[in-house]
Amino acid sequence: MIPVYFIDRHNQLNNNGLNTYTHQLTTRLAQNPQLRLTIIWLECPQEAISKSVTGNISHLHVPHTINKALEHNGTHPSIAQVIINEIGNTPNAIIHLNWINHCVLGWHLKNATDAKIVLTCHCLPWRDLLAADYPTFYQLNKAYTRNQKTAIGHVLLRREMMSYDYIDHIITVTNSARRSLTGLYNIDSSKITVIPNGISPGELKRNTPVTRERLRKKYGFAPHEKIVLYVGKVTVLKGIIHVIRQFSRLAAKPSFKNVRLVIAGYGDYKEALQSITGRWTHITFTGNLCKGTLYDFYAMADIGLIPSFTEQCSYTAIEMMMSGLPVLAADIDGLQEMINTRNGLRLHIRFTPKGPLINGKELEQKINFLLHNTQAAAALATHARQQALQRYSALRMTSETVALYEQLLQPANGHTPYQLPTAHTLPLVTILLPCFNAGTYLPECLSSIFRQTYPHFELIIINDASADNTDTIIRQQTDTRIIHIENLENKGITATLNKGIQLAQGKYIARIDADDRMTPDRLERQVNFLEEHVAYGMTGAQHNIINAAGLPVNRICPLTDSNMLKLSLLFFNPFAHPAVTMRSSIAKDLLYDTAFGSCEDYELWFRIAESHKIHNLNLPLLDYRVHGQNHSIQQQKQMQENVMQLLSRELDKIEVSHSAEELALHMAIHLGYGARYFNAAEKMARLGNWLHKITGTSLLAQQYPAATLHKFKKYLVESRCGLPFNAITPYAHHLSHTSS
Repeated sequence: MIPVYFIDRHNQLNNNGLNTYTHQLTTRLAQNPQLRLTIIWLECPQEAISKSVTGNISHLHVPHTINKALEHNGTHPSIAQVIINEIGNTPNAIIHLNWINHCVLGWHLKNATDAKIVLTCHCLPWRDLLAADYPTFYQLNKAYTRNQKTAIGHVLLRREMMSYDYIDHIITVTNSARRSLTGLYNIDSSKITVIPNGISPGELKRNTPVTRERLRKKYGFAPHEKIVLYVGKVTVLKGIIHVIRQFSRLAAKPSFKNVRLVIAGYGDYKEALQSITGRWTHITFTGNLCKGTLYDFYAMADIGLIPSFTEQCSYTAIEMMMSGLPVLAADIDGLQEMINTRNGLRLHIRFTPKGPLINGKELEQKINFLLHNTQAAAALATHARQQALQRYSALRMTSETVALYEQLLQPANGHTPYQLPTAHTLPLVTILLPCFNAGTYLPECLSSIFRQTYPHFELIIINDASADNTDTIIRQQTDTRIIHIENLENKGITATLNKGIQLAQGKYIARIDADDRMTPDRLERQVNFLEEHVAYGMTGAQHNIINAAGLPVNRICPLTDSNMLKLSLLFFNPFAHPAVTMRSSIAKDLLYDTAFGSCEDYELWFRIAESHKIHNLNLPLLDYRVHGQNHSIQQQKQMQENVMQLLSRELDKIEVSHSAEELALHMAIHLGYGARYFNAAEKMARLGNWLHKITGTSLLAQQYPAATLHKFKKYLVESRCGLPFNAITPYAHHLSHTSS
């Protein structure tokens, strides 16, 4: 039997599509004799962990107080530990997550169990930015619709991207969601399976047939009224607020005299009520309805309306289609896959730079068409029901999910992994690892090094006179590739690194710090790049930020193009030092400059970039740990002074004179203060003028095409300063004009 642990959030109201999915799927999983199902309910309204059994399903109820903590806090175990204790050493288990928010559990569970972790992706968080951060949504939506690559800058979206790394397989409920994950987030398509939602048709049937007239009478609606039914949360994302504004105007027209908009659902009633500009009697709010009552409303309505601005495989749409209700749905996301010209009508949603728009004229015409062309509406409804029965049944959804479970648990027969050449033909890599009081995290770092898919390396570990157990940990290692060096007295990071470079025998030098981790393919990826691109002197990579416990909390996705990186160096350091692999011959020739002891890496990148191309791989190859003992955090003041000295030197090299005030502004860009600092017209003007001064120098004009300088300036303003590019241009023009 396959043990399946289905993890979901407890919802006492049981009033959303995720609850429907859980009920429809788990009810049928429990009937499969090849499965043993346990549902783990999180955020339960109780004080203690409890267990229960209903039929073939075991339930674990986890209180909301435990859900607040992922780490053990001394009072009670973490939520992750509760789940790990429940699963234990169960072999060939499946852990099925039903909320994207629970993906962070995947990291804990993968570190503690051998279970395969599956996520059903019901929504796309980037589309939810429509209400929270429309400019970001607009840019991402434009890239998505045009199949263009774009940088993901929003911190919450970067965390979401990382969370998919902890998942073995993702179920999307629509093809559009799959395209979003592969196109915008660069997730391997083989990691994603599309399984649309489903329900049992029998749940919508009644034991005793009831006529529409009797239902109308029961709920207080007149027989002659035409009911346009909306079911869902009352929120801007669902488009209903925009519809209410349009409907208030349409209700005054003769053709809408007997038309009533019925809104069934919970949400922001304040905004909804404020959107009604007239004809209050034509709009009815029912609040949240239980399933039985909701099915009555489907049976007595004339039109189902789904005007959402973001929607995947809508359970409302499935229920309306199975109820034989003609549907008018927005032409977005998964609704485009569900509603076509044979089974409903589409309502065009236009996303403008200022916000989404619903055309009131189109809304009016299509509602009138469905109300007054009864035969055509009935034909659409019939086709909709037929499609729903074929494509959106709970039986199909469950069988495809079980097939995926079985596939994930099969050994990877027939798959030939990438074979590296023999060690004799591989270039030797020197991994350079300086250590000072590194005992806390050093074992984890070493473990990541010895898991490398690229085996031909030497590891130079230099213990810089540590006072903790660093030396003991190093001496316990038995791998013959280790070269252990002891500094009898503390020499500091720069001198220690130079010592390692001088001892290195490898063709390449890969840096790593004792509190960080390499991904298993880091060396292989970076060596392959440098072998194939001989003009490049070094390459870095994307990197995950991890906390003290090792949990990834952010992902840094730096620039990759050599010209853009060289320009970036003038403003900030675009490389994570422990993620860099460089050619040994270059490092030996240049070494680190001891005069810049707190930004020795940044200074070296400038000198490498003078004669060689530089690069960042567009892959996360390092886990960079941020904690209270970081060298960079402890030496922050000294580092900033060194950076100011370095940037002043580099500005002199390109013949840009700079006052103390201009250097302070330059440091605000370097430190990434963003819109918090550039928050007034005067500061934006100074920013624009300063960037114009730097990018307008003759030396840069000789090195870079004008288009590259313009592209970089735009990137710097938007990504580093958090401003729209047009916010600084007029001020820069004005100041340069007046000063002349």
